[in-house]
Amino acid sequence: MNPSREILWNIQAGWLVYPVMAVPLALLTFAFWRRWRLWRRGQPEPELGPWGPRVWGFLGLAVADLLGQRRLLREPFPGLMHLLLFWGFLALFFGTVVDGLEYWFHLEVKGLPYLLFSLFLDLLGLAFLLGVVLAAGRRLLRRPQSLDQTWDDTVILLLLAAIALTGFAIEGARLAADELPLHPDWALWSPGGLAFARLYLALGLGEGSLLALHRALWWLHAGLVAGGLLYLALAFSKLTHIFIGPANGLLRRRSPKGALRPVPDLDTAESFGAAALSDYTWKQRLGLDACTKCGRCQDSCPAWLTGKPLSPKKVVLDLRRAMERGVQGPPAGPVISEDELWACTTCRSCQEQCPVYIEHIDKIVELRRYLALMEARFPEGAGNALRSLEARGHPWRGTLATRTGWTTGLSIKAFPEGGAEYLFWVGCTGALEERSARVTVALARLMQVAGVDFAILGDQETCTGDPARRLGNEYLFRQMAEKNLQTFGKYKVKKIITHCPHCYNTLKNEYPQLGGKYEVFHHSQLLPRWLREGRLKPHAPLDLTLTYHDSCYLGRHNDLYEPPRAALGALPGLRLVEMPRRREKGFCCGGGGGWLWMEEKLGRRINQARAAEAVETLRQAPAGAAGAVATACPYCLQMLGDGLKGVGSEQPVLDIAEVVARAVLPPA
Repeated sequence: MNPSREILWNIQAGWLVYPVMAVPLALLTFAFWRRWRLWRRGQPEPELGPWGPRVWGFLGLAVADLLGQRRLLREPFPGLMHLLLFWGFLALFFGTVVDGLEYWFHLEVKGLPYLLFSLFLDLLGLAFLLGVVLAAGRRLLRRPQSLDQTWDDTVILLLLAAIALTGFAIEGARLAADELPLHPDWALWSPGGLAFARLYLALGLGEGSLLALHRALWWLHAGLVAGGLLYLALAFSKLTHIFIGPANGLLRRRSPKGALRPVPDLDTAESFGAAALSDYTWKQRLGLDACTKCGRCQDSCPAWLTGKPLSPKKVVLDLRRAMERGVQGPPAGPVISEDELWACTTCRSCQEQCPVYIEHIDKIVELRRYLALMEARFPEGAGNALRSLEARGHPWRGTLATRTGWTTGLSIKAFPEGGAEYLFWVGCTGALEERSARVTVALARLMQVAGVDFAILGDQETCTGDPARRLGNEYLFRQMAEKNLQTFGKYKVKKIITHCPHCYNTLKNEYPQLGGKYEVFHHSQLLPRWLREGRLKPHAPLDLTLTYHDSCYLGRHNDLYEPPRAALGALPGLRLVEMPRRREKGFCCGGGGGWLWMEEKLGRRINQARAAEAVETLRQAPAGAAGAVATACPYCLQMLGDGLKGVGSEQPVLDIAEVVARAVLPPA
C-alpha cells in the first residue's frame, strides 16, 4: 500500500475552517488598506523608475537577504534564531497550502514523496519550535538592551509556540490512533508527531480518547491560527513585517548608496525638508511600518554607543507613532529632538545592518533640511562651517592656508596651463588642513613617479558642498556644486582623482543628479593598480604593523573595502592587523555628517572610542615592529589623530598614500 494520509481525517465539517479563516483574512486585508491610505498621505515617490529592473534586482536581494537571511546572520545567535523561524514558518505555510490544494482539487501526495514531505515538514516544524524557544530565551534570559520588551512580543511568541505545539500534538494523536497500529514504518517519517504519539500511548490513551483528543486539538489549532490572523489585523502587530519588509525591500532606493535624496523644485519650493510628516514620500512612510524593533541599527550606531541621545530605532518608531496619531506640526523638535537629529554622523551603519532596508539617513536629513533652511537652526560649529562655505568656499573658518600652498617645490600643473588626463581634486581638507596637506603632497609625488598626467584647479577649486548637504543646507550645496560643474565643463574634465571619500562620494554619486557624470577614482583604487603594474616599486621592506580603519564614506557608502587593503598588502614587510569592528561593521571616526566642524558635548567622544579600539588592536599584535593606524580619508585622519591623543596614545595615524610613499619614494 502506498504511504498517504486522508486530508481532514477524523474531522467532521472540517471544510468550515476555510470560510471561517476568510473572516480574519478579510479584516487583515482591510487593515492593510487602511495603512495604505495612511502611507498615501505622503508625497509622491519620484525615484521608483522602471519596474522591470527593480523587480529583477529584488529577486537577487530576496535570495540573499530573504531566503538566505544574509544580513541577519551577521549576528550569529539572533540570525540563527530568525533563520529557524523564517524557514520553519515558510515550510508550515507551504504544507498548509498543499493540504488545501489536496482537499479542494482532490489531489493526492503518496508514496515516497508523501514520506519525504512528512519528514521535511516535521524537521522544519521542529526548527520553527526551536526558533521560538531561542527567541523566548533571548528575551527572558539574555535581555539585550536594544530589544523592547512589550506585550506584543509576548503575545506573538505565545501564539507561535501554541500553533507549533498544537500542530505536532494533532499529528501525534493521528499517528497513535491510525498510523502506528497499521503502518508503523510510515510514522518514522514524522519525528515530531511521533514523539507526541508515544507520549499519548505511554499515558494509556485508547482509540476513542485519541480520536476525541485529535478533534479537539484540530479545532483549537484552527482557532489559534484564526486568532493570530485576527490579532495581526486588529493590533497591526510587528508580525506585519512579513509583508511590509519585503515590500520595503522591493521599493528601496536604487540610486547609489552614498547619494542623498535631492530636493525637488529647489528654486520654486515654498518649504524645505520635512516641515510635517506629510512631507515624507509615501514610500518613506511605508518604511516606518517595516521596522521590526530588532535594534540592530541601534546596536551599531556610534552616536548611541557613545552615550548620545540618538537611537535610529527610536527615530523610526517615534515617527511611526506620530504618523499614526496624525501629527500635523513639524516633527523636528516635538517628535525628534534636535540633539537626536544633530547627533547623526551619517555613517550608514544603521542602514547596513537593517534587515528590512529602512532608510534612516534620508529621514534624518529631511528634518535637518527643515531646521537649516526654514528655521536657520543648527549647532554652533555647523553654523560657523556653513558661513565659511558661503563666504570663502570652504568650511575651515580661520585658516590662513591657501589652495595651492601645499604645491611648493612640486612642479604641479594647474588648469588652464593645458589639458590633462586627470583632474586631481584636492579637497578643502586636503589643501587647507596642515596634517592632511602632507597626504596630498605624498599622493602628488606618487602620481608623478607613476607617470600620471594630472592637473589641479588651485584657487578655482571650491568645496563640493558635501558638508552643506549633510548639515541640511541643500541650497548651498546646489550653489557650490553648480559652480564646480561649470568649472569642469570649462576645462572639459572627464576623469577625477581624489583622496577624500566625502569628495569622492559627492562627485561620483551626487553630481550626476545635476547632470555631471565623470569617472571618479579614489586613490585607494589606483595605488594597488600602480603597484601591480610596476609603476610604483617598493625599494625596501617596511618594518611596520598597521591596523586599518574603514572610512564610512569609502566603505559602507561605496563598498570600497578591499582596495585600501590591497594597496597595503602589496608592500613588503608590512603587517596588517584588523580591528574587531571592520568592513561593513566598521566603527565611525565621528567626523561625518558635519561633525568634523562641531564639538561633541554629550557622552563619550566617538573618535576616542574608535582610537581606543585601534590601540588595543595594536597592543595585541605580535611585537617586533613599529605600530600605526592607517586610513584612507582626511576626516578620519584628523579625527583619529585627535582621538589617539585623547586616550593618551602616541601611535601615529597614516594615510595609505603616506604608507606607500614610505615604501616607494626615496627618503627625503
